[in-house]
Amino acid sequence: MNVSEIEEETLQVDGVEDLKSIFEGEDGSVYQNVMQAFGDGIDWKENHTLRDPHYIEDNGHKYLVFEANTGTDYGYTGEESLYNQAYYGNSNNFFQNEKNWLLNSSQKDYAELANGAMGIVELTDDYELKKVMKPLLVSNTITDEIERPNIFKKDGKWYLFTSVRGSKMTIDGIDDEDIYMLGYVANSLTDEFKPMNKTGIVLHHDLDPTDITWTYAHYVIPQKGTDEAVVTSYMTNRGEFEDHNSTFAPSFQLKLKNKKSSVVHDSILEQGQITQ
Repeated sequence: MNVSEIEEETLQVDGVEDLKSIFEGEDGSVYQNVMQAFGDGIDWKENHTLRDPHYIEDNGHKYLVFEANTGTDYGYTGEESLYNQAYYGNSNNFFQNEKNWLLNSSQKDYAELANGAMGIVELTDDYELKKVMKPLLVSNTITDEIERPNIFKKDGKWYLFTSVRGSKMTIDGIDDEDIYMLGYVANSLTDEFKPMNKTGIVLHHDLDPTDITWTYAHYVIPQKGTDEAVVTSYMTNRGEFEDHNSTFAPSFQLKLKNKKSSVVHDSILEQGQITQ
């Protein structure tokens, strides 16, 4: 990308070079491809992704982390997925109760299709596909959409954050208005990412989507030399208004300490300002 000098406080983008597709799901074994999702026609219950790439480098290697859905080797979809205890946790009692609830709930069709994932591929130095890697995170039977991957290394740990909507989830007791940012921590890119705060929940709100202060796509920016990060997002659900567009939400600080996080009290920054 070519970026010209900032003139009159406006960033001008001259153009984009080397625009190309790097990964489209290939054979569908690791990540669902578009033909698996819509080969028989559009199903509006299906939510095929392969979007929102986040580029990172580690020890001389280049990677893309992205929103995806699991392929045939990693759970995939169908009613049989509802019988897989691995998607429910270690308690057999919890598994049986949740499975029976899903099988008899209005969410059953969506749960069968729910196979969201945080995907990762390794790139060559020329930014071509080098290696397809197993998902960092999956949400089979829970939601078809875990969005906006945000991943970075800090204090020897890898932090992974993602945004999810209650309206896309199949869990009993979660409302359509619920918005979450979930967080996970691992010792390396190839280790298991474990949920922060025991539940994975880092942020939650349940504002009416038609509220002008509604926010989404929370993004965590680590701060050098401190255990705090800045969280930014966009405000106003543009699909709900004819006379309002989305804008910067007020940013605030988040304290990170291994698998624990907390919002810093009275840490709201001026609208649109990010520090590093």
